[in-house]
This record gives sequence, C-alpha cells and structure tokens, in this order.
Amino acid sequence: YAYRWTPATYLDNPNILNPTFFVPTEGTYEYVLEVIDQSTGCSIFDTTTMNVLFFDPGTTISTDNSTICEGDDAILSLSATGINLSYQWQSSTTNCTTGFTSISGGTGTSYTATEVVQEINFRVLTYDASGICVDTSSCTTININSKFTTPVSQTICQGDSLTFNGQALTMAGTYRDTLSRTNGCDSFIVLTLNILDTFQTTLTDTICGGELYTFNGQNLTTTGTYRDTLSTVNGCDSFLVLNFVVHACDWGDLSDTSAMTNAGDYQTLDANNGPVHIINPNITLGSTIDGETDGQSSPDALGDGADEDGLVIFESLNIAPGGTLRLPLSYTNTTGSPAQIEAWIDWDNNGEFDAGEMVLDVTDPSAGLYDRLEVTVPTDAVSGEFLGLRIRISNQDDMTPYGLIDGGEVEDYLIGLECPTQICLPIDVVIKK
Repeated sequence: YAYRWTPATYLDNPNILNPTFFVPTEGTYEYVLEVIDQSTGCSIFDTTTMNVLFFDPGTTISTDNSTICEGDDAILSLSATGINLSYQWQSSTTNCTTGFTSISGGTGTSYTATEVVQEINFRVLTYDASGICVDTSSCTTININSKFTTPVSQTICQGDSLTFNGQALTMAGTYRDTLSRTNGCDSFIVLTLNILDTFQTTLTDTICGGELYTFNGQNLTTTGTYRDTLSTVNGCDSFLVLNFVVHACDWGDLSDTSAMTNAGDYQTLDANNGPVHIINPNITLGSTIDGETDGQSSPDALGDGADEDGLVIFESLNIAPGGTLRLPLSYTNTTGSPAQIEAWIDWDNNGEFDAGEMVLDVTDPSAGLYDRLEVTVPTDAVSGEFLGLRIRISNQDDMTPYGLIDGGEVEDYLIGLECPTQICLPIDVVIKK
C-alpha cells in the first residue's frame, strides 16, 4: 500500500502511515488520508480532525524577599499545575535573558541559594512525564543590599583602656561592633587593638636622717615609695619607682675643717666621705649609740655626745717607744653574725689613716672575745700632738676609715703622746677625751 496525507502542511512526511504533526498554534486541523492498493490501483479515503489546545502548567517562582543583605541566603519556591512534572532550576548573574546555567541538585519545588553576595537571576524549566519541556517560568531577580565592614586599628599604652562597643578594652586583640543601617542590613566595625609596653624601673636608695635626697624635683626627707613618670619614644609613659628609706645614722667627730687632710684635719663630714653607720642597736661599740645628721666635726673629738663608750681612755700613760698601748674595749653584738672590729691611729699626724696605721682588725663570732685594744707604739710616732684614733664595728669585713656601713658604730678619739725633751724613755701618753 501507498499513503498520501493532505494537506501536507506541518507533517514531517505526508507519504507514510504515521507522520509527525508539528503543532504551530492552538486550533482545529483536518487531514485526509488516501490509502492506495498498488496492485489494483484502487484508493480508499479517511478524514481525521484534531482540536489542539496547548498544555500550560503555569510555572511561577516566589520568594519571601527579593532583596536581601549581602551574605544572606535567598529562599525560593515554585508552583505549577499538572501531574508527573519535574523541574530544573537555573541561574544567571548576567541578566534575565542570557547566561542561564542549570544548578546542580536544583530539581525540587524549592531552592535555597546560600550566602549570596551579588545580584542573581533565577528561572525554572518544567518537564512533563515524557521529559519534554512544557514551560519556562518567568525570571526572578534577587537584589543585594551591601554590608559594610570598616577596619579600624588603634594602639594604646599598657595600663590604659579604650572604650569600644560599650567595653573598656585593655588587652590586644580583634573586636567587632555591629551597626544597623536604614536598608535593614548590618554594618561592622572591626577593631584591631595593639598594646604598647610600658617600662618600670625600681630603685632602692637610703640616706641618713637630716640629709636631702632629690628625686623628681623633690627634696626627700622621709621614708616612702616615690614615683617619677617619663615619656618614651613610643608615646607611652615609663615609670621610675624609688623605694626610699631614711635611716638613723651614727657619724664620727674628729675635726674636719676642709676638703683636704692635714694635721688635725680629718675626713669626718658627709661632704668628705666621712665614716657613717646605719644604726642597728644590736651591734654597737660599748652599750650606747645615738644618731646624727652629719659628721660632728669638733677640735676635741667630743662632738658625738655621750655614746663614745667603746674604749676606756686613761688620762695619762707612760709608754716607751716600742712599748705597748692597752685600752679596755667593750662592744655589743646580738645580730647572730660575726662582729668585725677595725681601728686606726694617725701616728704621723697627717690627718689620714694610712694603710699601715691599722691597729686592730679582728672578727668575733659573738661578743666578748676581745676585751682590749693592744698596740705597739711606733718609735717614729709624732709626740707633742693629739693624734686621731678611729674605731669601727659592723658585720662587714674589710671596712675602711671612711664611707657608709650598714649597721654598727664609729667612735673617734684623740690620743696625745708626750715625750721629754732630753729622752724619749719613757713616753708620757696623754689621752684627751
């Protein structure tokens, strides 16, 4: 048999039994089929009428908010009429007509675009049960309101604070403040806080009562802790802390009339590095001690008052050159540490206690081991003059006749050696004090 469809319009092949009909528009279409028996040449005819109505599922996209804040999620859903339909979500960042690509996994009736940071367009393709695309939704655009992050860097000094977002910040770190804007989207201020070090130097110093000590423009005279604030190159303050102690001190009382030394002119005053002891009542020469504000320079070495009781001085002694001078000695030591006792006599009367003029250098683990100062009088000792004698006690060994010692006492005396004109034997020693 042979076949002929008329009209042939919209058919892919009018000469086959079952041609494909391409529907251009809705409407009524009538076609006549002629079946030809090729062996007899006879034909039979049949007429078919088709009423065509297009199927429209009416696919639409909806969203709760077509304008969102930068970085938020966009939630979209679709609606369509029909059964056995399937869907494919597509997106484009170009516009609503071009640049669409299918979204992997976007095949449901809803789709969530996460952390959207730019304007984006969506549409949905709808397919029937045979997989034919029967509808393309209109385009839905998600608009973006920008969020603003403002970075701020601040630097403060250690110990200071910076108020940010209602907090007093004292530690280095990163801090965030959230601000609301009129478009409903938050903005952020991100603070990086740096801390610069400050420096503190602690000093400890002491003076004897009556002296002046200048610190930070002040003349200090009382015990206490004092502070000076200094600026550093980084703009932060540094601190100088002085732990200051004013002690009661014991001084010598040999005559000191100038910065030089000479006969009868010793180093006794503070200005000339005279001997001074920070008083500790547990270690003394004799049994008494009192405090002074400076060396008590006096011609007769009696300026220190009644506490000169470490040595017992006799009014006169007859001692031959090379003879032995013995003076009773007493002292107190309850410190628990050995007492160091050192003494000098200015044999040459030059106002200095020279290295060879040390006449006593002993250590007593407690007190009472030594009960006298015993010394051989040099044959060349100056006679007819009063010679200075200085004795010191403390827990510190290797003292000198000068300077500051922590603890103990100093006592000064004058000793006069009288030698007859004709002969120096015996020597008449007269002690003045």
